[in-house]
Amino acid sequence: MGIENKLRVGLLYSAIAGAGFLLKNQIEDKFYSSANAVSYENPEILEENKILYENPEVIFDSVDNSRLENLDYSFKETGDSLSSDKTLAEMISRHEGLRNFAYDDSLGIRTIGVGFNLERRDAKEKISELGLNFSDVYSGKLEISDSQAYSLMEEDIKNSTLDAKKYIGDKFENLPLDVQHVLIDMSYNIGYPRLSKFENLRKEILEGDFNGASEEMIDSKWYGQVGNRSKELVEIMRNVE
Repeated sequence: MGIENKLRVGLLYSAIAGAGFLLKNQIEDKFYSSANAVSYENPEILEENKILYENPEVIFDSVDNSRLENLDYSFKETGDSLSSDKTLAEMISRHEGLRNFAYDDSLGIRTIGVGFNLERRDAKEKISELGLNFSDVYSGKLEISDSQAYSLMEEDIKNSTLDAKKYIGDKFENLPLDVQHVLIDMSYNIGYPRLSKFENLRKEILEGDFNGASEEMIDSKWYGQVGNRSKELVEIMRNVE
């Protein structure tokens, strides 16, 4: 084989390897997205499903939280006294937004309510427990109520709380409440598999260096993927005393 042919084969192998690496990253990101980053959907799809389309730059600040006022956020104990509160629920609701019809998020994952992943293993069971037909909800034919959306959110917050404790360990309950909320919000957003990769963030938190923890949050792909959500969480972490 001549030098020219060898170069062509080498370039071909490089191109194939690069494409494979890119595809692998895309698959991993989609798999590890639990409650999903905010979606900047197609305005036409939003109009069809009667969902308000908003500017991505202000979407986190423009969600109407008035519907939270009459809801019960006194979550049941989860076996080890972990619980959430209305402040946390309001923050996650503001970050995720509320969608009564199913939509595809920024990673193409079918989602509804307050960032509820309709492609997760137990999605059909959870939707059916609400007395709804999963196929109709998934296809966008059937709307869920605000109360049903927040019912799904409550359980996910409890699960995210458990994952945040798993991430930190036994010292989780000794952390300032704001730090707990930041970690639960992140867990709700990206799931435990991706949160567990923030090793330096965990280290800074356990050392009590919350300013350093905020810098670790900034120094991540996640920070640039979720708009104002990450900026707000970083500020909360940075201002912890």
